Amino acid sequence: RALLSVSLLSTLVLATVVAVADEGGAPVLVTPAPAELGELEFGPDGVLFAGDSRDGVVYALEVPAGEPAAGEFTAVEDLDGKIAGMLGVSPRDIRVGDLAVHPESGETWLSIMREGGGASTPALFRVTPAGEIHHVPFEGMRYTQLSLTDAPADDPEARRNPRSSTITDLELI
Repeated sequence: RALLSVSLLSTLVLATVVAVADEGGAPVLVTPAPAELGELEFGPDGVLFAGDSRDGVVYALEVPAGEPAAGEFTAVEDLDGKIAGMLGVSPRDIRVGDLAVHPESGETWLSIMREGGGASTPALFRVTPAGEIHHVPFEGMRYTQLSLTDAPADDPEARRNPRSSTITDLELI
């Protein structure tokens, strides 16, 4: 099992500071294409780190910051059913990979895998403190990525595919 080490996390934080840039220094708009979304963690400046065990990649996503939370948080009943409905599938056809709370807005971000028909598709959602659910498209999202050089080989025939647990958690230290 490959684990993210302190040095990898330090490298990843550095990778977000040295973002993909054009000649003017502004981040380039490039649409990330994760094969899978699993673990999530917010870092400095609201950067959302997202693990993709299938491709052995950690993404640093520049996500929109909502308004700072004010007042009570609203409970969302049947969240998985509502998200599944937004994706046009039943709740049993989605898998929640992880969730992370934006440190400034209090919004809850969820990594979702839409499964079924032999294929899986990643999706990203945010839930506001008021209980509003929003699908966050990858199109035009600014990001950087770090490919893991020591990820285990993909072995779908194994009892437990070692590639599926390439990234088991993300934590900034």
